[in-house]
Amino acid sequence: MNEVTDEIIEWVKENAAKDKRGMEINAGTSFLANNILDSLGFLGLVSFIEERFGVKIDEDDMLPEHFESAESVANLVKDIKSKG
Repeated sequence: MNEVTDEIIEWVKENAAKDKRGMEINAGTSFLANNILDSLGFLGLVSFIEERFGVKIDEDDMLPEHFESAESVANLVKDIKSKG
């Protein structure tokens, strides 16, 4: 795992998955299938990503597949950074 993925996992554990204590959350854990991110959790995660990693997530990037797991979110961050 990389640092971005690790930070996303930690944020999710501390902020979005409080009622999921005991559930293992790793890079591939589905946030959607496991009901880890609700609408407020999603918005919080977007804010965290933008502030922490210095990226702007456009409306076009707010697709379910980009927020499926910590790994997919980290890939989104990487793609945005590579664009510019």
